[in-house]
Amino acid sequence: MTFSFQPVFWATLLGAWLLACLKTHCGPLVLASIALLHLRAVLLTTRWMVSQTPERWLCVYPQAVQFVKEQG
Repeated sequence: MTFSFQPVFWATLLGAWLLACLKTHCGPLVLASIALLHLRAVLLTTRWMVSQTPERWLCVYPQAVQFVKEQG
C-alpha cells in the first residue's frame, strides 16, 4: 500500500474551509464567491503581465547585452 498526499491535501483544505467559516461567521457560499473573485483577479493580472512581456523583453534585452559586454 502506497501513501498518497491527495487525501491529506483535501482534508487540510476542508479543515481550513471550516475554520474560515467559523472564524468569519460567513457562509460557505460567501467564502466561495470571495475565493472566486480573487482567483479571477490573479488570472486577469497574469494575462496582463504576459501580454506585456514581449514589449519589456525588447526594451530590456539590449540593455542586458550592453551590461554584459561592459562587465566582460
